[in-house]
Amino acid sequence: ISGNNALILKFTEQGDLRQGFALGGGGEIPVAEFARQVVVRPDGSYVIGGHLGVAPHVWVASLDADDTLSWSASYRPRPDTSVLGDRAELRGIAAVASDELLVCGDISDPDADAWLMRLDAVGMPQWVKCYSSVDRDDLLSGVVALDDGVAAIGNINVVPGVDAAADVRGRHERH
Repeated sequence: ISGNNALILKFTEQGDLRQGFALGGGGEIPVAEFARQVVVRPDGSYVIGGHLGVAPHVWVASLDADDTLSWSASYRPRPDTSVLGDRAELRGIAAVASDELLVCGDISDPDADAWLMRLDAVGMPQWVKCYSSVDRDDLLSGVVALDDGVAAIGNINVVPGVDAAADVRGRHERH
């Protein structure tokens, strides 16, 4: 393991360090893993998520309760994120039924778009949605599963003279 990697620290209830380790790669072309979110499941397993350095990819890794890596994967929330200015940022992650995950964030291009993705128990995307209005959209603060769907919160920059209600309803949705 070398380069920039995700740092995982576990503490006792009193705040004393119990364990610490890095999770990441190396290899011929080292990729930096930056952890930004963590969610713990009822069985003690946990998922961390962030992004891969300067690449336009979101990174998610699932670990068992004993810290064994179950799977790790990177994703492109929008097919046209290919340049450094279009880096996808993971902003929220939530565990849902059947060990599935909801992941949300934004693409930091000049007209940022919000995205939402559902992953199955082994990290395979079930669906990815990207929402684009006339200006910046980001799902910065989190995502939760509801009985009848998903709720994600963030920000939208409403432009004067544009029908904000139509814009917020996802009139510009991309798949």
